Amino acid sequence: MVKLYREVLASQPDQSVTLVAVGPATNIYNLLNSAPDEISPLNGIELMRRKIKFYGAGGNGNCELPKGRCGFNYRMDLTASSGETKLLPSDFPTVYAGGSGSILRVGAAYKEVRPDHIIRRSYEEYYDGTAKDRQAWDQLRVLYACRPSSRFLWNTSLPGNVQVWMDGVIAYSPEPNLNRSWAYVNDFITLREMLSELMIYDPRDN
Repeated sequence: MVKLYREVLASQPDQSVTLVAVGPATNIYNLLNSAPDEISPLNGIELMRRKIKFYGAGGNGNCELPKGRCGFNYRMDLTASSGETKLLPSDFPTVYAGGSGSILRVGAAYKEVRPDHIIRRSYEEYYDGTAKDRQAWDQLRVLYACRPSSRFLWNTSLPGNVQVWMDGVIAYSPEPNLNRSWAYVNDFITLREMLSELMIYDPRDN
């Protein structure tokens, strides 16, 4: 996986990549620790510093920032999670925008789409045959990261620092300013409608 990350980043223009984590911090931590190789003369930290324009981090699943218990993705590998927050460059914004996903749930709208829609089938498989609403952590991170025009639907903290400790605590502090923020949804109704519309889109309808 590290090789793939390095290949993708090295092939892109500088400050052009939006990277969103949708799982544990393990792969990003390994990327940050990667050494120069035949793909790039830059180590992982320098490669991210040069290529990334925005990082959507994934450790606030419990909705407990500015201080509390980190979410599932970070708890699964606390060594990587703690290491990620220590090594991430401050040259690009890092935002923890998925925390409200523990409250905001989507998925039931799939009952309205054609039965062979691949994401409908995924929800039905997860819920033993019926598409139901599920927490929207990942969808929120992706939307915040990839559609800046939607960010007014979140309240975003001032940039500062976010750290993870080996006891599972995630904490924000305004200083030192390492360009890291947390964001919580301020309009759940609009965001739920927006996410549902995006998720049930089917390119075969065009």
